[in-house]
Amino acid sequence: MNIAVSVAEWLLGLQHIATAIPVVVQIEKNTFPGAMYTEDRDGTPEERLYLIGELPAPFRSSHKVCFQTADSAREWYIVAWFLRTGKNVEYQECHPFGSHLILGLWSMPSGWTIDKYESKPYRRMPMTMTVLGPSDIDVNQPHEENRNGDGH
Repeated sequence: MNIAVSVAEWLLGLQHIATAIPVVVQIEKNTFPGAMYTEDRDGTPEERLYLIGELPAPFRSSHKVCFQTADSAREWYIVAWFLRTGKNVEYQECHPFGSHLILGLWSMPSGWTIDKYESKPYRRMPMTMTVLGPSDIDVNQPHEENRNGDGH
């Protein structure tokens, strides 16, 4: 089974997760299988990406980085990450896929970019997000349809 499908299925088993869709995200030369999901803890749904892999290099050198697809002005930022080092199996239950990062969708009033009140602008990195379709689950290949992060 495709790892992105496994991530989506695992997320759907967690409390507060309303939807989870398998995706593959490309940032620079890095490919991240994972899932786009909606988390709703207090009546306010938030879009997130749970991506398997280690932090992209641009983020390791500066945390003032956000990610955008070519067809959307919406900004994704790294909310959290987990780096599995050595054999730290004590985290297996809550981090069953090992090293990963979680991207959140910046959502503020219209026109408020993620760096609106920062002294220096964030570096905007291009990313592509491909939603996996039913045929992909069988053959483990990305679907032709790209997802722009706009929720449609």
